[in-house]
Amino acid sequence: MSNLDFKPVLDAAEKVLGVIAGASDIPLVEYIPYVSTVLKFVSYGKKLVELGKTVEPDIADFVDTFANGLPSEEKRAALDARIAANHAKIQAFVPVAEEGEPE
Repeated sequence: MSNLDFKPVLDAAEKVLGVIAGASDIPLVEYIPYVSTVLKFVSYGKKLVELGKTVEPDIADFVDTFANGLPSEEKRAALDARIAANHAKIQAFVPVAEEGEPE
């Protein structure tokens, strides 16, 4: 599956999760941190797709974290840390201007 194939999936997931995170009458509101983790991952994944970076290893890591249901707080925190570290790397990525482009 190419990175471009993931874009519609990530867009849809972000929209749905944004609605869930914004709803105020959700039962079991204590699970919202999990929604936050997923939103962070989707945002990061969309940025990877935009930059043409490989997303499959990150998706595999994400799926593994949630493979057995809701992960422990430690596993979720570790995933949040990986997302933040990887997101910081791509935010720092500045493509080299090609000939004729402004820098």
